[in-house]
This record gives sequence, C-alpha cells and structure tokens, in this order.
Amino acid sequence: MSNHSNPRHVANFRRASLIGGLICLVFALPVLIGWFTRIDYLINAIPGQIPVTPILSVFISLSALSSLLLLTRGGDKRARILADALAGLVSVGSFLIVMRFVCHYRFDLEVLLFGHWLPEVHSSYLARTAPTEATAVFLAGLCLLFLGRGKAPYYAISQLVAALMALLPFFALVGYVYEVPFFYGVAAYTQMAMETALLLLILAFALFFAKPDTGIAGLISSSDAGGVMLRRLLPATILIPLLYGWLKIFGQRLGLFERDFGTTLLILVMIVSTNILLVLNAKHLNDLDAERERLLEQRDNVMAVLTHDLKNPLMAADRVLELLVTGALGKVSGEQAELLVKLKQSNQELLNNIQNLLELYRYDRGAQTLQFSETDLLPIISKCLEELKPQIDNRKLKLQLFFPEQLSTVKVDATAIKHVFTNLIHNAIKFTPDGGEIEISAQEPLGVVIVKVKDTGKGIPREEQENLFKPFSRGALGKKYKTGTGLGLYLCYQIIKAHHGVLTCISEEGTGTTFVVSLPTTVHAIDLSPPQKERAETT
Repeated sequence: MSNHSNPRHVANFRRASLIGGLICLVFALPVLIGWFTRIDYLINAIPGQIPVTPILSVFISLSALSSLLLLTRGGDKRARILADALAGLVSVGSFLIVMRFVCHYRFDLEVLLFGHWLPEVHSSYLARTAPTEATAVFLAGLCLLFLGRGKAPYYAISQLVAALMALLPFFALVGYVYEVPFFYGVAAYTQMAMETALLLLILAFALFFAKPDTGIAGLISSSDAGGVMLRRLLPATILIPLLYGWLKIFGQRLGLFERDFGTTLLILVMIVSTNILLVLNAKHLNDLDAERERLLEQRDNVMAVLTHDLKNPLMAADRVLELLVTGALGKVSGEQAELLVKLKQSNQELLNNIQNLLELYRYDRGAQTLQFSETDLLPIISKCLEELKPQIDNRKLKLQLFFPEQLSTVKVDATAIKHVFTNLIHNAIKFTPDGGEIEISAQEPLGVVIVKVKDTGKGIPREEQENLFKPFSRGALGKKYKTGTGLGLYLCYQIIKAHHGVLTCISEEGTGTTFVVSLPTTVHAIDLSPPQKERAETT
C-alpha cells in the first residue's frame, strides 16, 4: 500500500510496539514462575478472576521475545532465525492444543510439558488453556512468521492476521465489562481469562504496528487526510460506544431508568457525539488543506527562483564555456582546455539537477503537458547513445545492442521518453566499472514493447530496492556520487507511469542491474509469421 508515512508517527507507533512487547514479556514470565513457586499473586494478578495458564504464559513470553528480536535486531540474520524458531514453536504448540479440542484426540501437550511438575494440569480447569486462547496465540505465531519474511507484502498479511487475532481478546474483554459470559466463554473450562485477554490484546497491538510504515498500519501513520482521520476517529469509534453502552447498563441496574428509556437515550447521545466528531474532524481537515495550500504557494515561489535566479545564469555560463572549450573566443592551452571541460561538465550537472527538480515539480502539480504521438523507440534510443558515446568511449565500455528488425510504434511523448532512456543509460555508464559491459535490448511480446538496460556494476542491495523509485533515494552506492539528487529514477518512474507503462528493476549484488521499461503498443495485431531473428550490434 502506497502512503506518505509521517516519520514522527511511524517512530511513535514503532516505540509503542516495542513497549507492548516488553509489557507482555514482563507480565507473562512472572506467571510461569508463580505456577512453579505456588505464589498466588504472581499466578493471578487480578484477584477473583481466572489465571493465565502455564502454557499460555510460555507462548505469550516466546511471542513477545520473537517480536522484540524482529523489532530491535531485524537486520541480523541469526536474530531473524531465532525469532522464526520461537514463532514456529508458538504456532505448532498452540495448533496442537486447538486440534485437541477440534479432533478430540488424546495427545495432551499441556500434560506432557507440565503434568509432572504441576498436578493442577490434570485436575483443574484453571490450569488448562481455552480454545479461544489457543487460537489467538496460534494467530500470533503465524503473524510473527509473516513478519520474519522481511518484505512488504508479508507485512500486510501479518497486519491482517494481527487484526483478526485482536478480535478474540477484544470480544472477551467486552464480555467482562458488560458481564456477558457468552463473549469470554460458554462454559467454565472454555473461558478466556481477563489477564490473558489483556496480554493478548497488547500483543496483537504490538504485532500490528511492528512495521508501522507499510500496509494498513502505514495508512494510519500517514500524513495524508486519511491517516489524520483514522488517528482521530478510530479510537473514538471504539471507546465511545463501549463507554455509553456500559453507562446504559449500569444505569439500568441501579434503577435510574427503564430499558426503553435507556436505549432511546443511548441512540440520541450517539447521534450527537458522532456529529460533533464529524464537525471537529472536518474543521481539522480544512485547517490541514489551508496549510498545504500555503506550503504549495511557497514551493511555487521556490520553483520561480530556481528558474529565474539559478537556471538562467547557469545556461548563460554553459554557452560561454562552450565557446571557450571550442576556441571560438581565442586559443587556450591544453591544460586550460582540460579544466574548462571539467568546469563545463560540473555546470551541466547542475543544470540537469535543476531541470529534474523543475520537471518533477510539474508532474507533482499536474502542470506537465505531454504531447503524445506514435513513435518508434529505436531512433530515440540511438539518439541517446549518440549523445552519451563520449562517456562510453572514455570509460572503455563495451556496448551490446540487441534490437529486432522492427518494433511496433508506441504512443508517447518523445521528449519525455528520451529523458527516461538517457537517465537509465547514464546510470548504467556511471555504475559500470571501466572496461565493463552495457547491454541494451528490445523485444515485443503481444501488445507491449519491452526495453532492457543492463549493466555489469556491483548491483543494488535487496533492502535498497524497495525505495529505488522514491524521491531523494540514492542508496549506499549512489551516495559516492555527490552531484546526484536521488530524483532521476523517481522522475523516470513518474514519466513511465504517465504513459500507462511500467518501470521495474532486477538486481543482485555482484551481478549487475537491469532496468526494464514496458510500454503498450499502438498496434495489437497478432503476428502469426515466424519470429524474425534479432540482430546483435557491438560497439
């Protein structure tokens, strides 16, 4: 899920997730100690309620420890393996308990682990785990296994599992608050303990916000209007109905009013409260819109300064440097010519960066007008290579071209697409070592023209690839080139997206990088003739 995560909210939710894991660990471990030492206040922190069972204290402790490892040492491979092992133990163990209730088989994990030391496991339902408790813990283990995969799609799945897990302890707590046993158990031996429900709900919260910048959690932590609305309304929509419902039942039990009057009063109060929340939220969103308009106006002023006060003088300097380099203003020595060439290259790099900023601004504001026309990509790529040929020759790079005899035309803005291929080929030149090889190929599956730009550089680490097409993302290797801004690939991505195409990256460290541009063709006819043999050109 794409979102504009607010760094402050992301940090707060991640901190809350860490604290939630610590709370579960701190409260679950003493319960286990209490069972073995027969200390009642450790076994049952809430007097008069069902205690946390021994095996649940183990499962909750292992789950909390696994989440803490992923949160604090997720980049360490050994820590991830240990976290996965703990999550696997929780999942398997809780699954066996659930299956004992479903299939009624005789294998009893709780008796096997604790029967020798704790006679209560054999005789008392207080020491036995309820099926709802085992199911919630199983979902916690499953959630941790998805978290340990380390990729955004798995994070989103883990959040869905954590949300589903949270429903079980939440229903149980609601049942305790309203004194409705159906929601926390239909019989004594199947009841979820209140302390267990609290710990499981905290654990579910910690797991849900373990990756607060992705998935549903990313939407909640975002700086967009949707994120603001969720952060303001979500707690209110949960807590206010619970509070009003409890007050209604409490009032009826004290005899303050009859049930019909209480129900009517509850509905009226809910209507008034909901409308007050909506009005307050609408006002806050209007204030945010006004602030954003002010910031956009400031950005317009900055772009005007870039255009007039920076770009125009640099363009003038570029023309003067061109005249000096070519000798049009007088003969210069070899050493002077070399310095002038370097100065011209630096000046051109500044111009390119400013142009990238201006074009990116136009795309973000929707002010960029594209002139679409049916275009053959091969001449555009050839023009890019012609302009970049001095850099290729200077680095002694081997250029391999694999083009078919003919490509279908694509409906594109030729200038914008040329910018994309120039940027991709320039990056390939920059990140390929001297004497290396660059390969550019084109092919045409049904209805799509695919162009690949492949280099033999060091490649891009997997953890950096997720942010590759985000603004100001440069990566560890890109930071070595101080003139870059991290906007080039983001601008290319926006241009290809505006053409209803796709820009992707395939890379492994040590084997190089391939950027793949896919654009829809303007002709989708099915060619039943034998495929033409590709021609290979070497420069």
